[in-house]
Amino acid sequence: VLREGDFFGEISLLQNIPTTADCAALVPTDLFRLPKPAFQELIMMNPQILETVSTTAEERMRSTQKSLTARQADRQSSGLV
Repeated sequence: VLREGDFFGEISLLQNIPTTADCAALVPTDLFRLPKPAFQELIMMNPQILETVSTTAEERMRSTQKSLTARQADRQSSGLV
């Protein structure tokens, strides 16, 4: 669940890969799209933004890996794998 000021899609920007992220808004929402060239310009002028975005990306990748590992363990214990 994202809140006001949060962002998504940062992993694709940082790793130069197609995005797999998507969201569904529960309330009326304003979204802003930041194309890669604009993102690169922004982080050149504001390096602290890159640090924040990178930290968030790392946390999300760790969380995703933890979830995938737990699912795999559940499947194995259920005899599905």
